[in-house]
Amino acid sequence: MPLLPASIAVLMDGQPLKHDSFPVYIGVTLDRTLSYRQHLQKTAAKVISRNSLLSKLAGSSWGANAETLRTSALALCYSVAEYCCPVWFRSAHTDVVDAQLNSSMRLISGTYAHTATIAASPQ
Repeated sequence: MPLLPASIAVLMDGQPLKHDSFPVYIGVTLDRTLSYRQHLQKTAAKVISRNSLLSKLAGSSWGANAETLRTSALALCYSVAEYCCPVWFRSAHTDVVDAQLNSSMRLISGTYAHTATIAASPQ
């Protein structure tokens, strides 16, 4: 049984193709195991930056109303977070994006800090 080489040289029109460990195909970062970890981390980073824009729009004393914030969040945050969701929604790493979407919802509703589960449960 022959041993496989450490790297495979692939040529296209006589030119070697560069190997990429995390290729991007139609906006989705792929990895070797298809866990989509890198894609979801990049997506969460995008949503974080867009949440900061949303928080500026929300303001502290003069902020926009809830409907404007909701529309802005759908356009800015959710459009990025849900792109190609059917591809990666079963990944074990979706919690990083979910946390940022929860942050978006807290900005819309005006509840800036989360409530502890014990405090939220009926006694």
